Amino acid sequence: MINIVLIMMNGQEINLNNIETSEAKKLEESFNNTDSMFLSFESEGTRVSINKMAIMRLEVVESKTNQTTEHE
Repeated sequence: MINIVLIMMNGQEINLNNIETSEAKKLEESFNNTDSMFLSFESEGTRVSINKMAIMRLEVVESKTNQTTEHE
């Protein structure tokens, strides 16, 4: 699983967490594709489109495995 952070021009950060690796690659390719003005993806069953001109940077972050600590 991959986490993606969209850094917007106004400084806002949009976190897209626990994305399948294949979907994350598609998002990254879409962001770098100059033929399209919008970055589109599905989030919680809703289709989202963001104007790429509003996005300053896209960061891909590897998810760390969830580690739980047991307390006795």
